[in-house]
Amino acid sequence: MGGEKLTIGEAARLLGMTPRAIRHYERLGLLEEPKRSAAGYRLYGARELLRLRRIKRLRELGLPLRRIGGLLEGPEDVAGLRPVLETLLGEVESRIRELEERRALILEALSRAEPEEPAGPPLLLRLLEERLGAELDGLDPALLEQGRRLWALLDAFEWPEGYREAQEALATHLAERPEALRELLGLEERLARLAAAPEDSPEVERLAEDFARYWRRHPQPGSPPGWPEAVAKAFSELALSRLSPAQRRCLELVQERLERSG
Repeated sequence: MGGEKLTIGEAARLLGMTPRAIRHYERLGLLEEPKRSAAGYRLYGARELLRLRRIKRLRELGLPLRRIGGLLEGPEDVAGLRPVLETLLGEVESRIRELEERRALILEALSRAEPEEPAGPPLLLRLLEERLGAELDGLDPALLEQGRRLWALLDAFEWPEGYREAQEALATHLAERPEALRELLGLEERLARLAAAPEDSPEVERLAEDFARYWRRHPQPGSPPGWPEAVAKAFSELALSRLSPAQRRCLELVQERLERSG
C-alpha cells in the first residue's frame, strides 16, 4: 500500500502503542503529520518511528506531554534530557514522601476503633489534663469517650477567632473551682448514662433541673464574643449532634429553664 512506508496500524504495532495515541501526538504537534498514500492513508518511515519511539520512552519515564514537546525541539542528547529527569526525580521523590506520610496516617487511623476521629485528645481535654491532672482520674469511661468524640468533632472545624481562647478560659474557669467542678462532673456522668435511655425517661427531667440549678449558681464562659449568630448556632447544633435523643432533650430543657429564669 505504501511501498517501503508503514501504515499507522503497522507503525503502532511495531512501537507497542495504539493508532489513536499516534493521532493524538500529531494533533498536539509532537509529530508532524506524515505523508499519505494515494488512497489517503498515513505513511510512516524511520524518521517518524524514531520520533515516536522517543515520545514513548519519555512518557514511560513519567514526563508530561508539554515537557516532551520542549525536549523534542532540541537535539536528541543526554545533556538536554538529564536536568529534566533530575527535576522529575525530585518530584517523584517528593510524591513518594507524601504517599508514605499518607500511608502512616491511614495505618494510624485503622488502628483506632473509630478511624474517622483524629489522633490524640481534642484541645479542651488536653487543657483540662494540663490544669486538673489527678482531678480527672476515676471518671466514668463513658463520660470521657463522649467528651472526646464531642470535642474532636468541634476541633475539626475552622472556627472564627477566639475558639482556642474560649477553650482555655473554660478550662481555667473549671480548674479554679474544684468543688463546682466535682459537682459538674457528677452531672456530666449522669448525662453520659442517658445515652441508652428513652427520651421520656424521668431522669431527663430530673437531670435538666439539676443542670439548670448548677448553671444558675456557676455561670460558665460561653462561646467567643463577636461570633455571628449563624456560626454560634452551627456550633451548638454540631455539639448536640453527638448526643442521643434523651441527652439532647435534657439539654434543651436546661436551656428552656435558664431562659425562663432570665
